[in-house]
Amino acid sequence: MQGHLKDVHYKALTGSKAYGLANENSDDDWRGFYIPPSIDWFKMSDPVEQLQTTNGEDYSYWELRKFFRLVIQNNPNVLESLWSPVVIYPHPDTEEVLKTFIDNNRNSFITKKIIKTYGGYATSQLHRGEDYINRGKTREGWKHLMHLCRLLIQGRKALLEGDLKVDVGEYRDRLLEIRREEWTMDQFKKWHAELEAEFVDAQTKTKLSDKVDEKLIEKFVTKMRLMLLDKDLLIL
Repeated sequence: MQGHLKDVHYKALTGSKAYGLANENSDDDWRGFYIPPSIDWFKMSDPVEQLQTTNGEDYSYWELRKFFRLVIQNNPNVLESLWSPVVIYPHPDTEEVLKTFIDNNRNSFITKKIIKTYGGYATSQLHRGEDYINRGKTREGWKHLMHLCRLLIQGRKALLEGDLKVDVGEYRDRLLEIRREEWTMDQFKKWHAELEAEFVDAQTKTKLSDKVDEKLIEKFVTKMRLMLLDKDLLIL
């Protein structure tokens, strides 16, 4: 796996440090994509779809095509990496092409699919949070409930504005209070109900398109592959 890390072309800081919710114990969480050498596609086994570890530096890098398939699906973990406040382009030869494509097109990647993906992720966080709390693991539980609220806030904003604000901004203090277990369950349920209602209301007002322009993404993925194919052929 370490050999593949040299093929990472897009590396974005995500997680608590990107949300503005970090504390002294927060790790660096990186998401992005890698582009395997062209020769790897001629082998018996396809390149791995995801490079992932939690040893020291937490990272998840998807193979280029897999990454953009997840973008098309409006996967929250992948989508938010395109709005990261800290982005690294490890390869100078592809930096300009990648930066231009992402900066010019990322808003068009947000579609009505976030109703299902952000809503689904939020529901999952609710179930996990309640389960942990019921088992006496309150620290983990309230952290999940915090992320539930964050997802509803970000999802609503994306539906109404067509933009994905990763930093929680004005909601930071309230979210951190939830994570620190400073709220009662009644307080949490009240705010959760308000956020849920706002998220549902935004669904009726959104002007987002139904789906991503897949031809645009396909053209870009093909372009990147061909760029690196020419380079790899020179090496071979």
